[in-house]
Amino acid sequence: MDQQNIMHRAPGVAQSNTKKEIQPVVISLDDASAYIQEHPEYDNLPLDEVLKVMENDMTNKQILALYPISGPLPTSGRYWAKVNGKKIFKTHKEDLEKAIIDFHKNGDSGLQPTIQKIFSEWKVIRTKQSKPGTYRKDFKNFERFIKSSPISKLPLTEIRQKDGYAWVDHCLSVKPDMKEKYFKNLHGTINSILDYCVGNGYMTLNPLKSLVIDSDLFTPPTEKEDASLIFSDEEQKQIIQKCMEDSVAKHNAIPLGIVLLFHLGIKDGELCAIKWKDIDGNRLHIRRQLVENSDSDGTWKGYKLVEHTKSKAGNRILTLNTQAQELFRRIRVLNLDNGISITDEDLVFQRDYKGEYIPCNTRSFEPRLKRYCRECNMPELKSQHDIRRTVITNLYYKGVPLKEIQRIAGHSSLNMTMSYIKFQDNDNDADYMERLCANS
Repeated sequence: MDQQNIMHRAPGVAQSNTKKEIQPVVISLDDASAYIQEHPEYDNLPLDEVLKVMENDMTNKQILALYPISGPLPTSGRYWAKVNGKKIFKTHKEDLEKAIIDFHKNGDSGLQPTIQKIFSEWKVIRTKQSKPGTYRKDFKNFERFIKSSPISKLPLTEIRQKDGYAWVDHCLSVKPDMKEKYFKNLHGTINSILDYCVGNGYMTLNPLKSLVIDSDLFTPPTEKEDASLIFSDEEQKQIIQKCMEDSVAKHNAIPLGIVLLFHLGIKDGELCAIKWKDIDGNRLHIRRQLVENSDSDGTWKGYKLVEHTKSKAGNRILTLNTQAQELFRRIRVLNLDNGISITDEDLVFQRDYKGEYIPCNTRSFEPRLKRYCRECNMPELKSQHDIRRTVITNLYYKGVPLKEIQRIAGHSSLNMTMSYIKFQDNDNDADYMERLCANS
């Protein structure tokens, strides 16, 4: 094939007296061949597609050469460039490059901040504001429901409440069976982004803050009966028996952790974080937890132990009943028999992983509990969280004062404790109603 130049004029470059001009892109077949060798992922693309990719890259390089980037600044660490007489600052150099290219191709509108452009800034802050499980959901919500919506490309100062309602329609088109609770999480994500924009001067108010949405727009929730969220006395007895039998059969302490949950009502992350030094006679100090770990992009990185509880109220001392004390004695013996260290700094629950003992995590217990539920022919496969609801509900019906239940549960508010109590049908209802009649 003849060695010839293939000339392409860069598309989409706005012609403006306020912007500098760039030269048409000229690509030779040798250039294209060398480009494919450097980027093997394009090897199977047709030549014209490769040329478009090259043209875009070369055009962008020309644009960036016209607007020198300075930084990072010693005080803020940000990068900046002067574009159309205005200094543009970005935390990341890549974001500044995108803004420059956007300006050159789209005019002044390319400089105006949008949800999509602000996302990378907000993302960094969000990882400091919330737990990994929360910000991972936020990032997924953005990718699925916000980035694909027209509202993400609107200049922030032009977003109005009507755009919020159009965004709701977009969300429902993506997920037609959406329930109201699911949407509230999406609304929380976009509100967090826009609140960040208000706080940093990109806009003066968040017009989506007070969206009022009719519940009938969403799929009705499938509410579970309260009885299906807690273990009955018989179910609890069956599960505990399964745990004890499994522990004996496998000479393993992990099934006993599930039994402890029925006696303590603690979170599974708190159970995984108990060290031997936390046990003093009949007292157990809950002061740390195992939490999910993610990087700044929301990628799951397993678990990590943190030396604090979810809230200040979570740091508490519980009294161990005689059964719980006996369970810890059994676990200590089993750990010794299995060669697991039991010094004060060692975790109570450890598991064998490729010949080494490593900390247990919540997945060490949940699959076992589900299996026990199946073996007991239970209609609902209940969870570790359902054990916690069961304990709190049982304490309530045993007459324990609500404030004491709140302390035992480690809840920061009484409302949270009340939400865990699953009320049973009351045989005394008729008597209560008769008393009303007696007073009339």
